[in-house]
Amino acid sequence: MKLQYSEIQYEIESAIKDVLMSGQYILGDTVDKFERSFAKYCGTKYCIGTNNGTMALAIALLVVGVNAGDKVFVPTNSFIATANAVRMIGAIPIFCDVDPSTWVISLQSIQDTIKQFGYPKAIIPVHLFGIMANMTVIMNWALQHNVLVIEDACQAHGSFWNGKPAGSIGDAGCFSFYPTKSLGAYGEAGAIVTNSKEIYKQAISLRNNGALSNNGMEKYIHPLFGYNARISQIQAAILSVKLRYLDKWIYTKKKIVDLYKSMILTPKIKMQDYYIENNKISYHIFAIYSGDRSALMKNLFQHGIQCSIHYPVPIHQQECYRGWPSTEQRLSYAEQLAQGILSLPLYPEMRIDQVVHVAQCINKFYGV
Repeated sequence: MKLQYSEIQYEIESAIKDVLMSGQYILGDTVDKFERSFAKYCGTKYCIGTNNGTMALAIALLVVGVNAGDKVFVPTNSFIATANAVRMIGAIPIFCDVDPSTWVISLQSIQDTIKQFGYPKAIIPVHLFGIMANMTVIMNWALQHNVLVIEDACQAHGSFWNGKPAGSIGDAGCFSFYPTKSLGAYGEAGAIVTNSKEIYKQAISLRNNGALSNNGMEKYIHPLFGYNARISQIQAAILSVKLRYLDKWIYTKKKIVDLYKSMILTPKIKMQDYYIENNKISYHIFAIYSGDRSALMKNLFQHGIQCSIHYPVPIHQQECYRGWPSTEQRLSYAEQLAQGILSLPLYPEMRIDQVVHVAQCINKFYGV
């Protein structure tokens, strides 16, 4: 992130200074500008900035019509915030297994979950690491069964499905701008995107304590029970600058992933597959699967290579979800992934020789 900042330092500092000089720090023209730009980038009519991705999911669930006690299907191999957002509004997260090749929720895993728990009110497909779930199949199924769809695109800024941007296909799409994301703030921030004017109007109110608007005395009139979930002007200013570079960073990261794929030669390493309709992938993370993860990770560390694990424990096995519905079931593919998934270094400023070094160390570990 330091390298990225050095590239755009002047623009970032100038944008922050403009906000500071304006004296308007919570909502305002800078937020409006970013929301319009990000909505256009996502191919939607509306964008609602929030204080983080978790609140974006929670508010989106509420405004599409999910109520306390409703069941919401979520994949278990995601960051825990996906399920926590459901729980925050009093709904019930029901955990699904994933496809063994794409590592994302599939129609088969949805149907398997229905056999035990019945139909959900909503489903949250998570576009894991930038790889999108099969939105054609999921949306057709959801329309047929009157199920709401909230896209968790928190890791998929700039990914496309059949020419449609991530977040623009379901009833609403949610994004996180956590600093490490492809489009990251310098702090916490998030957003909801949608083509529904009604969803937009309600979400704008809910993120601002349920206020009628943010203007004049109307900000003290509260027809709805809402939340303090506003995005700050400073984060919006930072994101507006970085949005101009996002496609360049996506392209560069894709080239790095392509090089990894061409150079990691051992058949003992499995890589996340994707659907052909996922015609543009914005890699947030490049993860591999190894049956020897601990030893491989230790070996890479000894060669100066820092790796991470996303995620070491599926949500349904987390202590805070013990005793919840669907947590006693066996979700075999997700559980297997958690035992061997490993995230390799990936950032736009990564040099070719660094990528080659990582790949060669993996090959050498396996005797290739």
